[in-house]
Order: sequence, then structure tokens, then C-alpha cells
Amino acid sequence: MSFVASAIVASAATVYSAYEGRKARKEAERAAKEAEKIAAQEVAAIQAQTAQMKTEAEAAQKRAVAPPPPKPVAAPIQQAKPGTGSAVISPAMLAGTASRRRRKGKGTQTSGLGYGSGL
Repeated sequence: MSFVASAIVASAATVYSAYEGRKARKEAERAAKEAEKIAAQEVAAIQAQTAQMKTEAEAAQKRAVAPPPPKPVAAPIQQAKPGTGSAVISPAMLAGTASRRRRKGKGTQTSGLGYGSGL
């Protein structure tokens, strides 16, 4: 093969590779634009969903009624209507009376060293 023929083949290969390069670059740019378009649509959808959730949460917070405050634990128990001279008993007093009860009868037995004597 002559020098001219090899130069023609080399230039044709160069032109073809340049054509393929431009074609690949244009395809890459087209794909990038499509990806940016899809990403922009997804971001807009996420922002719209976030705004909707925020408005729903605010509306739910406005609708919710606060529960009544809890009553104190040691609130006194009314035994009768006020002004009748009745005593007011608190839960602390009731708990204290149960611990102060004592058995009637003998206390501890101290006779002998038998069974249950406590030595």
C-alpha cells in the first residue's frame, strides 16, 4: 500500500473518530439535560409534598384540644358538703392510719426457750 493510500485511510479514521466523538458528546449532553429535568421535577414534587404536610400538621395542631391539667395526687378527699363541719381527710392521713394499727392482746412473749421463743 502506498503512502497516499495509508494517509487517506488514516485521515478517514480520524474524521470518523471525530464524528463519533461529537456524536457521543451530544448524546451525553442530551442525557445530562434529561437527568436535570427529571431531578428538577422530583425536587418540585418533594417541595410540594413537604408544604402539604406542613399545612396539614399546622391544621391538626389547631384542631387538637389540649387535655385538662392533671389533678394533684395529694388532693384532699371531701367527706361531706362544705360548711357542715365535716373533717377533710387527705390520702396521706389515710395511709398513715393503716401503718399505725396495732394488734390487740399480748405483745411479744418472753417465757421460756422453747419453739418460737426468739432466743
